[in-house]
Amino acid sequence: MQKQYEKTKKGGGSLLRTTGGYLDRSSGGYLSVFSNPHYQNLLLSYEQSIRAKGYARPKYFGSAVTEFFFFLETKGIEHIKDVKAKHVIAHFEYLSVRPHEKKGGLLSERSVRTYMMFLRILFDHLIDTKVLQASPIHLPRFSVAGYRQRSVATDEEVKLIYKAAETRLDRAILALAYGCGLRKLEIEKMQVGDLWLSQGTLIVRCGKFGKSRRVPLSDTVVKDLREYIVNERSQLHGVTNPALLLDTRGNKLHGYWLNERLKRMITKTKNRQLIAKNITLHCLRHSIATHLLDNGASMDFVRRFLGHVFLDTTHIYSKRRKQRRLLMDRIHPVGT
Repeated sequence: MQKQYEKTKKGGGSLLRTTGGYLDRSSGGYLSVFSNPHYQNLLLSYEQSIRAKGYARPKYFGSAVTEFFFFLETKGIEHIKDVKAKHVIAHFEYLSVRPHEKKGGLLSERSVRTYMMFLRILFDHLIDTKVLQASPIHLPRFSVAGYRQRSVATDEEVKLIYKAAETRLDRAILALAYGCGLRKLEIEKMQVGDLWLSQGTLIVRCGKFGKSRRVPLSDTVVKDLREYIVNERSQLHGVTNPALLLDTRGNKLHGYWLNERLKRMITKTKNRQLIAKNITLHCLRHSIATHLLDNGASMDFVRRFLGHVFLDTTHIYSKRRKQRRLLMDRIHPVGT
């Protein structure tokens, strides 16, 4: 995909050549040449709507949507109703790695987020004009501000934390926070009946925004959870509480205690750099997301694994991965 777009000159204008035609970025305006008349009509309707609503610099709205329509053409998608979440995510991943046309390097985080914001406006317009009944995916609204930096444990640091686990309960906490990428509240609410260990899955019944999801479990996670239930939790006499994680009195463990337990494990590692990161349960969630992307998992898989409603949220991890790749390319240039 990175070679799909090429700069060229034609008729004295500055053009961007694609597999579907030419994008004219001359001073006379933004002209799109599609092989698909359906997308031509949608683009014209979208640009008219943008101008009617008085948006500043409307040509930038059109350029983002034009690039998206060309992307769809290269995928053989001939009608907007055939667009699925996976196609928008694929375009998003492409934008995250495609070269900046003028400055070189990759697009900035702000640019990628702005492009996706323009697509959000496109889908809103298509819903308003009855072309679509609903958007194929949740996209960010108008905020393009950055997120606060989040601490992430490296692979080696995660191994150190696991080694510091003293009980099966400790390993169960790590299995849920890191191995399953659950939120703190999701861990609190997890019940024994939500685990389908024989099938290698667990059910998050009420995640963020009330969404439920099925989370796949690795063999290690299954082993740790089973050993906690069979060899530790079952030893608590007279337990009627359905919660998965219990204290010695059979009461459900809450987030503060779970984070304190994690802090104790980290302190036990005696690794100053790891201790300084102030890793929490939610940081372990960010860590597994980053590690999955680093090991080739698609953004769509990570989004569904974490239960992200908004694609924009998963962009946090994509950005971190992109920055690290740029840094490594500078330290170890390709071919040296």
